[in-house]
Amino acid sequence: MKSDQFKIFDYDKQQLPEEKFDIIISLYFLDYYYDFNIYRDYLKKASHNHTKIIFDTIRSEHFKKIFKNVKIIQSHDLTVHKSKRIVCNEFI
Repeated sequence: MKSDQFKIFDYDKQQLPEEKFDIIISLYFLDYYYDFNIYRDYLKKASHNHTKIIFDTIRSEHFKKIFKNVKIIQSHDLTVHKSKRIVCNEFI
């Protein structure tokens, strides 16, 4: 992708977009260092049922209580944190 095709936003600066996205990606940050619940309300607001949210977590099973669809797309089993990269959509 060319740099003019995507944008990076800093949640801490409170300057977040208000439109809905088709895909949201947070690698090694959302639910890896900071609890998913910090961002949950914003993610609900910025997504629709078909939005794909991709992130890394050490508790992939937990997200089956939050999303209708959760799929593990990569496992990091040979690392200290034993994390999974998941893709989720459709908040419950």
